[in-house]
Amino acid sequence: MLNWKALLTGIIAIIILGLTAQLVFVLVSGYYVEFLNKNPQYSGIGTIISYLLGIIGLFLVSGTGGYLAADVVHRRVLLHGALVGFIACGLSMVPMLYQGALNLNGVIFIGLGTGFSAAGALIWQRMNPEQAGHAHPG
Repeated sequence: MLNWKALLTGIIAIIILGLTAQLVFVLVSGYYVEFLNKNPQYSGIGTIISYLLGIIGLFLVSGTGGYLAADVVHRRVLLHGALVGFIACGLSMVPMLYQGALNLNGVIFIGLGTGFSAAGALIWQRMNPEQAGHAHPG
């Protein structure tokens, strides 16, 4: 049985943290573009750094959502963690679906978000072995 409270907790956490991460990413990107204008010799690594920062941010955001979902549910944490990531990342792709523009990057984003969220749930399970597998008392 799915625990809707755990799913909502993880999804809301991912949405809030994701929006915050996007704001930080936009601010950092602005400074990075300014840096590249002054130092054009580093322009070749700009795309790599952007993707690297994006993947790290996605891991932190999705992993936190999966961790929080696991902390609420205590049972079937991998399932709940993966669902949290899949639903939250899928919801963020809805505007692209309206335009019919879901591409390989979008599919990779959903896959990584699902995996990272599941990893967050597994991290919770490893950090709380005495609680894992037992129903939450609340």
